[in-house]
Amino acid sequence: MCKGLNNSSKPGLWGGTVSSLELKVNVTQEMNGVVYTCQSTNDALQRSVHEVVSLQVLYAPIFNPPPSNTVVGVEGEPLQVSLVATGNPQSIAYTWTKDGVPILNTANESNFK
Repeated sequence: MCKGLNNSSKPGLWGGTVSSLELKVNVTQEMNGVVYTCQSTNDALQRSVHEVVSLQVLYAPIFNPPPSNTVVGVEGEPLQVSLVATGNPQSIAYTWTKDGVPILNTANESNFK
């Protein structure tokens, strides 16, 4: 069970009590899609309610797995380097550069010197 912060109670407008509780977390990309449930119980009535919140974490793309800094190719043979990145939102654009200049790939296979 997780205890929250800033637990407060005050008299309700038409009787009863209004209580509130905050949950504070340090958000990481691994928490994307995590579901938190808050349950409120009234012991006198033996009743409870709950609310579910799904966490959507926005984060910059990261390569999965992190790429090696070295790729080995054989002279005269084609070389293909495939990288996959994940991020949220999932619309990720890839750009290859050589010496800081973008490489424009106009076909599936190109010669980059």
